[in-house]
Amino acid sequence: MAVLRHSGSSKLPLVSSVELDFEQQVNTEGKLVFLFLLQDRLPHAELWGRFFEGAPQGTFGAYAHCVDKAACERQADLRQMGVDIGETVASKPCVDMVTPVHALLARALRPMAAGGVQKFILVDGATLPLKPLMTMRRILLRHNVSDICISPAEEWASSEVRGSKLYV
Repeated sequence: MAVLRHSGSSKLPLVSSVELDFEQQVNTEGKLVFLFLLQDRLPHAELWGRFFEGAPQGTFGAYAHCVDKAACERQADLRQMGVDIGETVASKPCVDMVTPVHALLARALRPMAAGGVQKFILVDGATLPLKPLMTMRRILLRHNVSDICISPAEEWASSEVRGSKLYV
């Protein structure tokens, strides 16, 4: 288990005890699909380009929803990475992010072939890849189960406001 050491010898876990064995073989049939939510460009595109550089054909897919599609289409880095820039759908930041995510997923699911594990990674413009692509493949493609974990409602942080219970 990975741990973070802080001011002394006590340890804080960074990952759960169900962390996968890193020695386990990568599912070579699997595919990581990156879904970018962007304004008018991919910030740090040169870093993302190096992240995807040299990846074997068919091991990843990349799709983008851009508020300003024309500006994204002018960004050479997105074209070089093979990012599929779809039509812009109406949405409002912090109000409706479901509509663009739905549009991205609908486009990403169309070309998917049967077989192999497929994982979808939602990325916004402030996200940077910290691990190499092959490390991410090894971790995320080890099983065909969702990696999203949502705690039961009784464990959510909440507060009473004017007689109503609100959840954070």
